[in-house]
Amino acid sequence: MRILVRISALILLFAILFVFSACSGGSINIPDETLPPGATISVGRGMTLLSANTGVQREAAGELNDDNVRAAADFALKLLREANEKNKNELISPLSVMLALAMTSNGAWGETRAEMEKVLGMSVEELNSFLNSYVQSLKNTENASLVAANSVWISNDRGFSVREDFIERVVRHYDAGIVSAPFGDEKTLEAINNWVSDNTDGMIEKILDELDPEAVMLLINALSFDAFWQGKFEEEARDGTFTNADGTSTTVKFMSGAVSDYISGFGCTGFKKNYAGGAYSYVALLPEKGKSTGDFLASLDGDDFLKLVNNATNNTVEIKMPKYTLDYELVMNDVLKKLGMSSAFSGGKADFSALGSMKGGENIFISRVIHKTHIEVDESGTRAAAVTAVEVKPTSIAAYEKSVILDRPFVYAIVDNATGLPVFIGTIENLG
Repeated sequence: MRILVRISALILLFAILFVFSACSGGSINIPDETLPPGATISVGRGMTLLSANTGVQREAAGELNDDNVRAAADFALKLLREANEKNKNELISPLSVMLALAMTSNGAWGETRAEMEKVLGMSVEELNSFLNSYVQSLKNTENASLVAANSVWISNDRGFSVREDFIERVVRHYDAGIVSAPFGDEKTLEAINNWVSDNTDGMIEKILDELDPEAVMLLINALSFDAFWQGKFEEEARDGTFTNADGTSTTVKFMSGAVSDYISGFGCTGFKKNYAGGAYSYVALLPEKGKSTGDFLASLDGDDFLKLVNNATNNTVEIKMPKYTLDYELVMNDVLKKLGMSSAFSGGKADFSALGSMKGGENIFISRVIHKTHIEVDESGTRAAAVTAVEVKPTSIAAYEKSVILDRPFVYAIVDNATGLPVFIGTIENLG
């Protein structure tokens, strides 16, 4: 199995301690130093790797609030609806996007903060508590692993000062590793992409092709999922026909088997197939004939999704599903603006004064939210990964009772069975 059980964020790495002064809430300029030899991340001169062991302890996990679970599910469906394009396969990790944006929201104020809270469905304080508890509740075993890591990369060559209380919050609630580095140096780009590859088991090799020299901060979340099926498919994959969204047909490999969790309602049928240990499941939702995945998603909200997943009935279900591998990439600026988060992307309106400040007084804003995902579904199980980066810069055949055949466009998700929340969700529109 291709599972690496990792200690989260950058705690593996550290030789340098970052000590907060008593003046909490002030701004700090992080000094240039060279990372000592032996660190896991390869960084060059001028970079400082700051340990999450700053004297700030990670917040203990609390109980998950049902209203916040519903809000997170609603965000997931809204995100996929806005990203959905006709005849295009999609895969989004709502959890990855939420973690990256939630870290960033700790630096927002005024209208910018209010918009981010409305889009994410919770106050910043609720986000911090919910996501800290939720990530710590995720199961991670030898046969089914889901690992999240967060990091914040801060430019030390642009005259940017970051607020101490912002650093304290992202360490306390998100276990984030903090790196100070010259954004004008190619070695910083290499270090960022190495971190991404390390924390996605190599499924996503890089998040950036180039580093904007005007950027002053990157807030990055990485997720990796790797799990065997709880019950193997009964037959080797065989050729079958998949009808694409545009009406054409493709011959693909189909896997056959049986499950006991049947999903029906809200204009679809589907199933849940457990991964080893039962903590996670693959969920497939097949819209009724004549309805596109876009129309189906438009009729579904987060609460509907949770009801479908959590109220599956016990039936003997024949399933056939295609093997597939998918890579997906999206700059989410327009998606998030449509959801109501517009001022964060405006150099003239954004208020990230709780994050830090420029020496020359320029305003800072979110220039890009980059999202990349990867998934492999085959007879042995599923591998999936996601990375979200928020870039901040200044202005300038048996007798079955039921049957689900995924031979036309469908919605799919990997869900956490304890809550029903989708940690990955997407559509298959075309194969081949």
